[in-house]
Amino acid sequence: YIHLENKPEIEIKGKLSDMEQLLAPRENFIRVHQSYIVNMDKISRISGSNIQLITKEIINIPRKRLSEVTRAFYAYTGSKS
Repeated sequence: YIHLENKPEIEIKGKLSDMEQLLAPRENFIRVHQSYIVNMDKISRISGSNIQLITKEIINIPRKRLSEVTRAFYAYTGSKS
């Protein structure tokens, strides 16, 4: 599913890895979990091994992805300052 702000979810067929490749040219998307690709503009904070989205939804970041995700998020948000 693709979750959109203020709109219904969109169900897609296919592999998440294919969607990841499609979004790769856009620097604001990152794979945070085997089941989630997140728009970094929608992350309100990273706390420990969790991401909190602006919708208040919490996504757990697996230990093997934690440093990569944290580094990418802070590099991305730092570049927007």
